[in-house]
Amino acid sequence: MKNNNKNLVILVSLILLSVIAIISYVILYLDINKKNENIANISQSINNLYEISSTRVSLENIVTNTAENRQKILGYFVEKDGTAKFLESIEDLAKEHSLVFNVKSVGIADIAKNNASTSIALIDLQIETKGSWNDIMNFYSLLETLPYKTKFSMIQLEKDDVAPRWNGVVSFNVAILK
Repeated sequence: MKNNNKNLVILVSLILLSVIAIISYVILYLDINKKNENIANISQSINNLYEISSTRVSLENIVTNTAENRQKILGYFVEKDGTAKFLESIEDLAKEHSLVFNVKSVGIADIAKNNASTSIALIDLQIETKGSWNDIMNFYSLLETLPYKTKFSMIQLEKDDVAPRWNGVVSFNVAILK
């Protein structure tokens, strides 16, 4: 019987040690699994940050590489709050060609349609000029070649009966930044 008790104690001890070992393995497995999940989350965060950084660098390169072209495009528009300066430059151009110059009308029209938002508007101008045929035609051709987005809607010329001069009226619009 003593031998049986000894064997029973050894058996129970082995079973307890086996249960403790299995519980330890389960705890160790769960701990490793949790650490793997944390590592995967950290790795995903690093990949996301890398993608964001790459995108930022790409955008910075695009902005840098297109700076000259963007400035060139902006040159096609009269600057915001530059209407008075633009009108003065046209008046100076008329004076250089010895023309009598009068602005009949100035208006700013929004080009947005269907409630669409845009940062561009149009300056609608109607100008009267008086002078020689050559001076008026040179002035109009210079208006046409202005470095702005310009669209003519009307040009009218008539010979002045009293003097060897011509009277002209021109209507056009120029793109302006809002």
